[in-house]
Amino acid sequence: MNPNIKQFEIETKLGNTLNITFNRESNLLIVDLIEKSGAVENQFIWRYIDENALLKEASGIAQHGT
Repeated sequence: MNPNIKQFEIETKLGNTLNITFNRESNLLIVDLIEKSGAVENQFIWRYIDENALLKEASGIAQHGT
């Protein structure tokens, strides 16, 4: 596997799998929910992360309290 891609899986309380994948080169974040039999998969987050924008937004929220 590519060393720039990190993957984490955790079982939900209903026995399904939440799969989180992050590519450090492209800053692509993917989150999938996979049905326990593997028959159904829903990729519900597929987003390129802009670290600077997210940190700036969080900083503004912390300063303004909203």
